[in-house]
Amino acid sequence: MQYYEKLKEYDKKKELIETLTIYIEENGEGSTAAKKLFIHRNTLSYRLDKIQDITGKDPRKVKDLLELYVALLLSKIS
Repeated sequence: MQYYEKLKEYDKKKELIETLTIYIEENGEGSTAAKKLFIHRNTLSYRLDKIQDITGKDPRKVKDLLELYVALLLSKIS
């Protein structure tokens, strides 16, 4: 899926990909994801906004998060 490819192309430091991965692992729980990433909740919110800007998918919405997760899994398989 092109969502993950866009994100990968933009995110040279892998910061947004790590954020998305942890956010998925924490089932969309912002507080626990921020703690696990050692960042402030506002930073997490900024990164999620950035992911939405790049991919057009809002990680805060279940359907969009699922699509991003599937794209992430498919990229690992390929």
